[in-house]
Formats: sequence, structure tokens, C-alpha cells
Amino acid sequence: MRIERATTVFEQLLNLYTREGLTVPLEDFTTEVLAGVLKSDQGMLDDFVHKMLHQDGGHWKVMTQVYYPLEDSLDCFVDMVFHNEDSIAFIENKVDSHLHSRQLERYERVLLLLRDQQSYHHVSLHYCTKRLEQIDDAFEVEFRSFRWHDIYKFFTECKENSLVLAFLQFLERNKLMRAMEFELFEMDGLKGLPKLLHKLDGMLEPVRFEMEKRFGPVKSRDGKQISQITDHGRYAISISPAFGGSYSDLTAGFLFDDEPSLLVQLWSNRRNIHSERFHRIIMENEELFDSIILKEKGWGFRFSLPLTRIFSEMDQYKAILQWMVERLDSIESFMMETEELEWDMEIKRSIIAAQGEGRYLVQLGGGRGQILDLFSGVINPPQNCDSILKMGYWEDCQLTKEEEKEILNTQVRMIKGLLRGTRGQVSRPRN
Repeated sequence: MRIERATTVFEQLLNLYTREGLTVPLEDFTTEVLAGVLKSDQGMLDDFVHKMLHQDGGHWKVMTQVYYPLEDSLDCFVDMVFHNEDSIAFIENKVDSHLHSRQLERYERVLLLLRDQQSYHHVSLHYCTKRLEQIDDAFEVEFRSFRWHDIYKFFTECKENSLVLAFLQFLERNKLMRAMEFELFEMDGLKGLPKLLHKLDGMLEPVRFEMEKRFGPVKSRDGKQISQITDHGRYAISISPAFGGSYSDLTAGFLFDDEPSLLVQLWSNRRNIHSERFHRIIMENEELFDSIILKEKGWGFRFSLPLTRIFSEMDQYKAILQWMVERLDSIESFMMETEELEWDMEIKRSIIAAQGEGRYLVQLGGGRGQILDLFSGVINPPQNCDSILKMGYWEDCQLTKEEEKEILNTQVRMIKGLLRGTRGQVSRPRN
């Protein structure tokens, strides 16, 4: 089992702030990191101003979150201010957010005031975004827009600097750069892409069926799986929310990491009402999972299997589906022992047989079975249904839907718990 954590020094610092209960927006943090890297080398700072802001002169200084009061705006904070004796330049940085109403206009007013007061002879305004944006406003001051990718390209010329290298890795991991040039080997990959996506869709179809048998509808939108390749490095389907009403999901599919793998993952954003409880449970039982993911925005656990392990199988399709089914069964068992997470996914159950009155065989959506004994007030953990049927004489059980629902909703105690800290907990089976 491995724990996946932030790998760059800046990601570790951001996670430290988050663990201490401080809310630090990614764009504010990235702005501070950029300023810190530039301050570490005066020559690099001057070069940045020359090439990115197209301003002349030397001895530039940079400040962040500078407050400029305006009569009708008490919250005029500029992300980055570059200045020397003769010139001043403002940069507004955005990552995943958008401009506020008349935000750039307010910055322009400040720059015009500074120029009119003859504080600076040359003023300019700049706007940095993650994606291309159309700015329709006409400005009196010099205005330019660029992307984080352009900043990334600037710093690639300074890779010998260890601080710059860490910043480049931080931008890469947060998808603030884009590779804009094709490589020759990618041309061969593009030719096979439609066929590959068709195969992946074909393999995900039975996985979707198995997920819905156990947990209910799989929600997906056209094109969402394609966007997951670029956004999350995976091609998968999911159920969301998984628990706690929001900000959680169960995902199954293919992970395109350093080593392409099969994937089944349960994830919670920090904003989920039960995220801290979920974190405690998975950390106490980390040996049950292939890996635990700890990120700035949340955490989860993952089952994964390198696809190279499937190549030797005579029937790859069957091997993939069997692996997926076994991991979905593990998710089902995890749900049974963590009712305190208030699951939005359902566990499908039905009573298929009985041994007299009060002892029932409950079949789960995926085909496994549980023995429910109302006299002793316990329910056994899931196992192979055929094995249970061979353990004793079972009779067909004819119940109305109301009778079945009443039995399944009886409060019982689950024995032989899978998770530490949950053994013997009171459990109410969910229909």
C-alpha cells in the first residue's frame, strides 16, 4: 500500500496551510510562489519584466496583494505590483476563477491616478489567466494579457535554478501549462486514438452494469469521460455523490498515470460534511487499499492494477471485469460498515430464502449473500451465495414487498467487521 501525497515543495507547503485549517485559494498561493521565485534572483526578476511585461529599465521590485483605496471601492487589492523609479505595472492573476465586475477598470483608475500624480512616468496593466479569455474593454493605459503557460515557458530557460525547477513542477501538477508542440511519436498515438476509445467504452459498459446492480444509477454526461483524460488523467465512469450529500464520488475505469492501470476509487472533497470521519477511517485501515490519496482538496482510497498484468491473460476482457467486480464488492463491504458516512449510494438487497422464521438469506445486488438472523440480532458479512446455500437447508421465501422491507430495516449487529474501529457496530441494512 502506498500513500500518494503532494510531491513538490510548494504543494507540500500548500497542504501544510490547509491542514492547519487555513483556506488558501490556489491562485493566491501561486501568486505568492511566483513572487517569491522572482525575488530570489534580481536578474531573473528584471528579465521577467522585460520579456513578459514588455517594460524597460532595471532594479525592478515586486509586491503582492497591494491595497489601493478608491472612493467607491474599499476592496481594491492588486495581485502583483512591479515597480522601479520610473515605471509601475499591475498583474491580475486568475487560475480557476473569473474577473469581478469592473475589476480591471478599477486597477486602471489607480494607475491613471499614479501617473497623473507624477509618481510614475509609465504605467501598464496585465492580466494572467489559465485559459484564453476575450477582454473587450478599451484601456487608456497599456494593456496585455497572457497565460500561465507563457510564464511556464519563460521559466523553462532557468531550469538550472532548483527553486525554478520546483515551481515548474508545481505548475505542471496543477495543469497551469500546456504542451503546444507535437512530438513525432504522438502522431502514431493519434492514429490509434479512436480505436482505443472504442475499446475503453466497450470495457466500461459491463463495469457500468455491475456498478448499477450494486449501487444504483451511474451518472455521466456526453463528453465527460474525454474531459477526464485531460483534467484527471483517467477514462472512467462514476457515481456522485457517494456519501454525505455532496462532494464525493465512486469512480471506476482506467488510470493513465506513469503506468496505465485499472482503477476503482472512492474520493471525498474536504467540503463533504463527513470528510474528516472518512479520512480517519481510511487512515486506520490503510492496509486494505492499494493506495491512499491525500491532496489539497481532499482524500480517498484507490484500488489499482497495472494493465501490463492483464496482457498475459487468455481473455483480457474477462480478467478486467473480474478484477473490477471484486473491487466493487470491497466497496460494498466498506459501505456496510460505515453507515455513519450517510451513503447516497444504495446497497441493493433482496431476501431469496429462509431457514424457518427469523433466519433469512439476503442477496446483494452483485450476487453475494448474507445471513440475517433476527433471533440473535446479527447479520454476517457477505460471502458467496452458493456457498451459503450449501451450508444448510434453505426454503424459498415468499414475502410481500412490505414484509421484506420491514425485515431488511430491522436493526441488527454486523459481526466480523472488515474495518478496525467498526467491529460489532449496530447496522441497519438498507433496502
